[in-house]
Amino acid sequence: MLIIKWIAFIYIIVDAILSFIGTVVAKTTEKRGANAIMLIFNIIVTIALFNGIFDSL
Repeated sequence: MLIIKWIAFIYIIVDAILSFIGTVVAKTTEKRGANAIMLIFNIIVTIALFNGIFDSL
């Protein structure tokens, strides 16, 4: 179970980085807003996973 959490943790971090790059590169305001919302969601999920990983150790 811990391996699955680590894989999800790494995936969310990579997704957040790509979402941030998408926010910077996006040409329209709608795409920037959508990417910013996804970035915030990814940060929240990353914090939750981070706490879950280290609580189980």
